[in-house]
Amino acid sequence: PNQEAAGGRVILLKRPYADFPDLRRDLSSRAKDEGNSPVDFLHCVSPDNVKSEGNKQISDLGTLFEAEGLEVWDGVDEMTRQDYPRSVDSHRIVQHQSCRGLEGWFVVLDGLDRFWSLKAAEASREYSADDASAKMMSRQDYAYSRAWDWVMIALTRPIDTLIIGLHDSQSHAAKLLLSLGNSRPDVIEIVD
Repeated sequence: PNQEAAGGRVILLKRPYADFPDLRRDLSSRAKDEGNSPVDFLHCVSPDNVKSEGNKQISDLGTLFEAEGLEVWDGVDEMTRQDYPRSVDSHRIVQHQSCRGLEGWFVVLDGLDRFWSLKAAEASREYSADDASAKMMSRQDYAYSRAWDWVMIALTRPIDTLIIGLHDSQSHAAKLLLSLGNSRPDVIEIVD
């Protein structure tokens, strides 16, 4: 470990964040001990973790938090996003692609591997060999590059602690993140 480097923690979960109730309680307790509130968390979810209930969009994570009795500002819903969280006890949730400009003391990127896969597939569909940015890249390289561009936005949101929840440990992005975590145990804590 580098004793001179400032910074917090990076926690890489091999399963979804929802599967770790003890970790969620520990992080909430640690946040409170450090003078933070639930609103200081930023939870990001992938689009495939968003469901429609009538004319409202809700995230699976928001549904879980509400079932646990927590206050939720579920910004995956367009109408909800027109206003900001009005309580420091609100747990903020947005989609990964909506996190630009936001930050949190603790940032949870749940399903980051799924978000990467969705963005890679989207970029692959948009690929055109005639496009100036793609001329020197194969379709796959272009798609992977564009997906990592999106992921980098999300990875820069934490102030202190980053928690990444994987949904498919065999996906391309998950394998790369796990490989990185295994190569840097002084910086990245991997939790089964």
